[in-house]
Amino acid sequence: MEKFKKVIKENLRIGIITITLPAEQSTNPISVYAKAKELACRAKVALEKNGVQVIHIEKQVQSEKESVAAMKQLIDDGVDYILILVGSWMYVNVVATPARKFKKPFALWAFPDMEAAGLVPASVIQGGLDEIGVEGYSKIYGLPEDKNIINKILISARAAKVLNRMDGMMYGLIGGRCMFMYPAMPDLIQIKTIFGVETDHVDQIVLVEKAKIVNSNKVKLFLAEFKKRYGFTDLDSHVLDRSIRLYFALKELYLERGWDFCGIKCLPELPEIYSSGCLAVSFLNNEKMVTACEADTNGAITMKILSLITNDTVGFADCYHIDERDKTGVVANCGMLPTNFAINDKDVDWDMQYEYLGKGRGVTTVFVCKPGKITMSRLARVKGEYVMQIVTGEATYRSKKKMISTRKIWPQMFYKIDGDPKEMIQNCRSNHYHWVYGNRKEELLEVCRLFHIKPLVV
Repeated sequence: MEKFKKVIKENLRIGIITITLPAEQSTNPISVYAKAKELACRAKVALEKNGVQVIHIEKQVQSEKESVAAMKQLIDDGVDYILILVGSWMYVNVVATPARKFKKPFALWAFPDMEAAGLVPASVIQGGLDEIGVEGYSKIYGLPEDKNIINKILISARAAKVLNRMDGMMYGLIGGRCMFMYPAMPDLIQIKTIFGVETDHVDQIVLVEKAKIVNSNKVKLFLAEFKKRYGFTDLDSHVLDRSIRLYFALKELYLERGWDFCGIKCLPELPEIYSSGCLAVSFLNNEKMVTACEADTNGAITMKILSLITNDTVGFADCYHIDERDKTGVVANCGMLPTNFAINDKDVDWDMQYEYLGKGRGVTTVFVCKPGKITMSRLARVKGEYVMQIVTGEATYRSKKKMISTRKIWPQMFYKIDGDPKEMIQNCRSNHYHWVYGNRKEELLEVCRLFHIKPLVV
């Protein structure tokens, strides 16, 4: 029996290296080493208090050879981000050589401590790194007890996590281009080059054939759990049966082929010959198995980026309306919005998909998204170059009666943006928007920096 599970959040993994001069080159090595050790321990404690898994190399690095070995050890341990703590004066090559060799995102962390005088070596190292063109690093100056410093580290580490983990991922694309949506279909070689993501293409008929042979007892057990969770509405049993079968088939395909995220074409063929994929896509996204509809590959990549940053559910919907006067808007979706976005399970209704979408129809979720701070985003291309729109705002709860002005039976989110609605309209280069709860603007800006993508902030 399939359970509706809450996926445990994955912690960031941050590595710490401390660099100090060898004893014969320091005027007071015992004092310098002790202070550097103390600051490293304080940094480790501060990060762990924020739920970070810290891999700390306690032996202080004092040569180029040792720094290369230490960074390799951390990379082999699977860290997302590396902090190089500057404990004393240090030669540029001790950082420059491993930085060039491994190209791993990292930060130089100097402390405002007169004994360590960390700003002096950190600045000369920064200048050296810039001289030779090292990218993807930042400089931090402050104490571990400073919440702003820790927050800055976490923002950079989350972005580094996206860069590290997307490289080598497998994207599953079920079906071809949907309804001539140019912005949905990128150059698959380009996404391999930029993001490191490989594409595995499967025809929709494979999904349908898998759905047909799903064990009927699995469907019955799922339906019993479904009724407990949501209550029951009067739906055509055959349509509901096919919608549930698609969920099992899509999940099986996802796991069998080792996908890290996927996109499914659906329209127009799938609801015509079998059923829409709304229930299946909604539930997979509930389970943090990122899935985009309408074969929107750029949308799927955007969703995966947001998922890696937050370890949380990501939305996908059409940008239906933006009111320039009061800075409000609404996004609506044909049915695949994850029900995790509802206020609670009992607030979710289920209905039959519109007939015009195909004779197989399918079932659709019906709810208004919960209130809260949101960050909306979308990857697009301008003359083949990627840009990313970033919008922050507030989701506002409305009565379901308000839904009828957009679509009576499709899930929707009402929102108010922080920035200029005119800019949002001009930067809207796709029918689809994606969002997560919380303010993640800074993480997305850092992602853009690491991937050399132009941010369009509203």
